[in-house]
Amino acid sequence: MRENGFAITEGEVQLLMTGLQLAGPHLTPETFRDALFHAPTQSAGQGGIGTIITYGDHGYWQGTDLGGLDNAGVIYWDPNAMGNDETGSPGKGMYRLVDGGRRYLPGQWPTTPIKLFDPAGTVTTYDASNVPPELVPKKQPLPANAPAAQ
Repeated sequence: MRENGFAITEGEVQLLMTGLQLAGPHLTPETFRDALFHAPTQSAGQGGIGTIITYGDHGYWQGTDLGGLDNAGVIYWDPNAMGNDETGSPGKGMYRLVDGGRRYLPGQWPTTPIKLFDPAGTVTTYDASNVPPELVPKKQPLPANAPAAQ
């Protein structure tokens, strides 16, 4: 696998490692769950394109959120767009992220028509020269109420 193929599995591995780290030395299903319930929430950033993933009760959903993903964006398939896939192989056909990749929380979806199939203002990939700051990973402190902090 090429060195940039990690993007395919990075999210799941990061979630697992976050849960293990915050669960502390006494790992049980309950401490793992509680760790994810108390993991720090992340902002979608100034451009609104970062993914927000939370578990538990963080006010995005009614009741206890067991799903994780809180915000979403609009994408469409452009069969004529050219670019590299996750493994770095060039090809034809890519997803386009509408409105520069902006993501929306429940109740905050646009009320104006969404410009599907119009490539203006869309994004297909971010490379090292144009990665928005909200997509750059940041160190997170240990939450005081996570099991590992007890």
